[in-house]
Amino acid sequence: TTSGGDVFRDEFSLAFDGTNDYVDCGEGIGNTLGNDYAGDLTVSMWFKANATTGVGLFQSGNESHNNREFSIRLNSDKLEFGLNNIGWQKTVAFTNTSNWHHVTAILDNGSESTSLLYLDGVSVGSVEGGSSFPSATNLDFNGHDTHIGRFYNSYFNGNISEVAIYDKALSASEV
Repeated sequence: TTSGGDVFRDEFSLAFDGTNDYVDCGEGIGNTLGNDYAGDLTVSMWFKANATTGVGLFQSGNESHNNREFSIRLNSDKLEFGLNNIGWQKTVAFTNTSNWHHVTAILDNGSESTSLLYLDGVSVGSVEGGSSFPSATNLDFNGHDTHIGRFYNSYFNGNISEVAIYDKALSASEV
């Protein structure tokens, strides 16, 4: 069960060892979004972490140029949703490695206040100090890979399931 009591049955999740396992989804998503992306984007997934520091859940960006345009990761006991190479990020404390959790990160490109991070169906987190919400000209996805279970050179340790990517900002009821 999740921390909120909802039941999630793990029948087909991917197990990651935290060393070098990840899923490379290729450039298709990035090429579809293109450069100067001015649209909305939502990434949703279930995860059960074995560690809460230095582990990537999801990223879309160019590794060789250190550009991670959209990312979700666990870092220093925090769940982080980052945009524009984490130039903007929303974070919440996270240490629970006992249960499955559902995370949803929403880029509402029209507004920083409606770009949200949900954990187990609840909008959580605050914008990190010094973060600057990116303009559309800052989000360049074209030619960039999308990875599940990786953020730059850190790898997820645990299980991930039910990854979904939407080209819209999901509403609270849709989350």
